[in-house]
Amino acid sequence: MVFDKIQVNGSEIEAEGRFRIEDETVHVSTTSEDVGLAFKQVETTNVPVQLVLYKGDTDRYASEGLTLKHYTVAGGEFKMELEK
Repeated sequence: MVFDKIQVNGSEIEAEGRFRIEDETVHVSTTSEDVGLAFKQVETTNVPVQLVLYKGDTDRYASEGLTLKHYTVAGGEFKMELEK
């Protein structure tokens, strides 16, 4: 699915990207440097993640207490994998 706004631990960022959910894992990818920076901060501090993904004014996914398992940057695309 796609999103055009993301909220990470209370910080809302206008950014386009994609996400998919597999069992208890959420995969998020975007080219937004602001989103990449937010997740880099999570990786550094290792705090639980509250995540809300929106398309327009509709939230498509919302969860809290997620753990960032993987954070990678490849070719300008930021990829994050979070687990419950």
